[in-house]
Amino acid sequence: VIISNYSSINYGELTSFSATFNTTTFSVTINKSKMWDNGTNYTTNAIGATIGTGSSNTNNITSYSGNGAYAAKLCEDYENGGYSDWYLPSIDELTELYNQRSLFPTLNTTGVYYWSSTELSLTTARRKLFSTGATVSSAKSSLSYVRAIRKF
Repeated sequence: VIISNYSSINYGELTSFSATFNTTTFSVTINKSKMWDNGTNYTTNAIGATIGTGSSNTNNITSYSGNGAYAAKLCEDYENGGYSDWYLPSIDELTELYNQRSLFPTLNTTGVYYWSSTELSLTTARRKLFSTGATVSSAKSSLSYVRAIRKF
């Protein structure tokens, strides 16, 4: 994995980073704890787990869940640097970011879970514990940190 182009910008509660993984570049934004969806508990068909499926997962989640202050909607609505194509990462995209966490010295990894856009069932989705790298199934109503990413 090739890593380059590290930068950090603080926006109050939000912090933006960018790094290059192989040929795909992701920008990462951290936002404090939110639920996975707006509490409607729809099956959203956001089942993509591989790198490249986070964007379509996010579209599925927001199509079913509508408005609200939940993880996927925050990512979809986020704008930074003139870009508005942010999304909640799939579990494999989130795992790649976890694998490169040393690039982000201000990232809180002590006992912090981050949501992925990968849904498991009507009431559960995948998230990752950033202190150990463990991937777990959690209730969509659980509060977890959110990382908005984009490809460019």
